[in-house]
Amino acid sequence: MGDRCIQGVKPGDQGLYWTSRWGLVVLPLRERFHVWVDEEGRMQAEHEMWIWKWRFLHIHYQLIREEAAQGKP
Repeated sequence: MGDRCIQGVKPGDQGLYWTSRWGLVVLPLRERFHVWVDEEGRMQAEHEMWIWKWRFLHIHYQLIREEAAQGKP
């Protein structure tokens, strides 16, 4: 089996793992979700992820109801 990354799949296995023929290592992955409603009533969200101290992901979402996107009240 070659080196690969896997995620825990059952309770107690949460996390991201690096696996190789020498064994399994839990990677120090952290993430944060921040969800809020802005002053105009739109739902916003941010998702950030770090490995060790380096941020490698920052996504900003704006969630819109399907009815609102189609112009329905």
